Formats: sequence, structure tokens, C-alpha cells
Amino acid sequence: METHTVLGLDFGQESMPSMPTSFAKGQTADSLIDDIQHQLHERLQFVKGTDPIVADLLITLGNLIALNDSVDPALDVYMLAMPFPENLSLAQRRFNHFQQIAISNKSSGTLASLSEKTFIMLGILCILAACGLWYLSRRLARRDSNSPLN
Repeated sequence: METHTVLGLDFGQESMPSMPTSFAKGQTADSLIDDIQHQLHERLQFVKGTDPIVADLLITLGNLIALNDSVDPALDVYMLAMPFPENLSLAQRRFNHFQQIAISNKSSGTLASLSEKTFIMLGILCILAACGLWYLSRRLARRDSNSPLN
């Protein structure tokens, strides 16, 4: 298992994993994340101690989530991988790397946090605009009903 992975994917050995150039036919990073989560849900219930297959699946899942989704959930997966001796060094390096990214993103007001604030503000503006339009339509309806031409 040191030179081969369960799924045959190569993310490299650096702190920052590299996305594999191709997946098995019909697979995407998202579909692999779903498949691995399902497999781990089944396997982790029955595995006692360390298992090299589970260890590899955890690192692969952390890599896919970090590269395709978000750093924070990937950190949780890397932490799950650390108790497996097969993963300790790589999981720790990747955890440290992505933890630094997560810390710097939270302290700098990242695009993700800005976009969340932006969506909240847009939602509030839409509600205010809808209320304003409703008020104007009601006011115009009253004015038309009170018109002497009716």
C-alpha cells in the first residue's frame, strides 16, 4: 500500500495534494467523494484497529474534499486518518497545510465569507424591494378607487 492506492489515484506526497488527471470511466471527484463516504460508513463500523484500506480511503477522501469542496471538512477527514500509522506523516502534513489555509482565510475575510454576507444583504434588499412594491401597488389601488372618474 505504500506505493499503490486502493483506487489507483495519485495525489502525490507533497503537503498540497495534486488532483489526479483522470478518474475511472464515469467517475468524477464528486461521485468518488460520495462512493468513498459510503464505503467508509460501512467499513468503519467493523474495523478494529488499523486497516491499510481504510487508511488509504480516508486520505483519498480528505484529498478530494480539500481539492474539490472545502478545506474545513477535509481537515476533519485528515484528523480521522491520523490514528492510522500508514497515514500519520502524510495526514499530518496535509492537515497542517490546510489548517494554515483555513486560519488565513478566516482572518482575512475570504471570498466565501464575503459571498455569504453578500447573499444575506441581497436577500434583505429583495425583501425590502418586494415590500416597497406591495406598498406602492396598494397605494395606487386606493388612489384609483377614490378617483372622481369612477
